[in-house]
Amino acid sequence: AVFLDEGYTLNSSENQSRTVHSNVIELHLREGAQFGFHSIQAYGKHVAHLSNKRAACDKDSQVTLTGAHLGSAATRSRLDTLMKGEGASVSSIEVVFGSGKQRFDLVSDLMHTRSNTIGSNVVRGVIRNEAKSIFKGMIRISSEAKNAKSYLAEHAMLLDPGAKADAIPGLEVETNEVKATHSASVAQVDEEGIFYLMSRGFTRSEATKML
Repeated sequence: AVFLDEGYTLNSSENQSRTVHSNVIELHLREGAQFGFHSIQAYGKHVAHLSNKRAACDKDSQVTLTGAHLGSAATRSRLDTLMKGEGASVSSIEVVFGSGKQRFDLVSDLMHTRSNTIGSNVVRGVIRNEAKSIFKGMIRISSEAKNAKSYLAEHAMLLDPGAKADAIPGLEVETNEVKATHSASVAQVDEEGIFYLMSRGFTRSEATKML
């Protein structure tokens, strides 16, 4: 199989009027295909961004998805990945950096419908000022997806008292012969880590950026 890799960056001028941007991406991988898709959203604060991505994978195909949500006043993103062929594999990573009064609402679903499939979805966010984020993820494993392996992680770091984040992972498993795990955390920046770095000569601002 030939590995293909594609991506895009979304940006805009700050002096434009209020705008809504919506995009829909659908990927269909046939047997044995390998594909990587990467996106960076860096719109100005006048934009409301709606994003819908879906990847459907046939037998023994592999897809890698990465996304960075950096701009816009409000972002609503949904990522659905369907492993519909035996041996299909999905790996996705999303990163959020929120500041000011930005809002981020991210939803992701890992759906296993055949045996020996592998799925992984990781979302990490850094939220500061009065920005808010919510991460909602779901692992769905059907009764015909024996020996499936799936992992979901949602983690957010808060840099200011006014920042807020929620992480809501979920599982729907219809058979016992699987491995499905999830983790979630929302926490302030680690004060012990800051103290350690400051004891090595970094300022508090530098230590926070490094963490």
